[in-house]
Amino acid sequence: MKQPRILLADSNPLILDGLRKLLEFEYEVVGAVTDGRTLVKAARQLQPDLILLDFSLALLTGLEAARQVKKMLPAIRFLFLTTFDDPAYATEAARIGASVYVLTRPTGGFLSSIRKTLKGREVGALN
Repeated sequence: MKQPRILLADSNPLILDGLRKLLEFEYEVVGAVTDGRTLVKAARQLQPDLILLDFSLALLTGLEAARQVKKMLPAIRFLFLTTFDDPAYATEAARIGASVYVLTRPTGGFLSSIRKTLKGREVGALN
């Protein structure tokens, strides 16, 4: 069975490394980028099933990068990771069809959110 393909985007390389190690047993991590412009280019080239990203990216915010990718590749799913609980970000992410996960929960909930997002089920704002 083909593993879902995930592209990671976070400004912190340590977080990217940790996410890769957490996910690589269940998913194919096709790339990891640290800024929004590179994310848009990588998404076009790699065409992942899911982009796991932060709101705070250099050169282009996570939200703006997601908007651009969604226009090019409407089938790609997004799951935003964040450490701040701000409903405005969740609302904006929802407008582009993304899910949001606040990194204050155990990883079991995080992995469940990835599975739900890949299946097309709503994860919910800031859960």
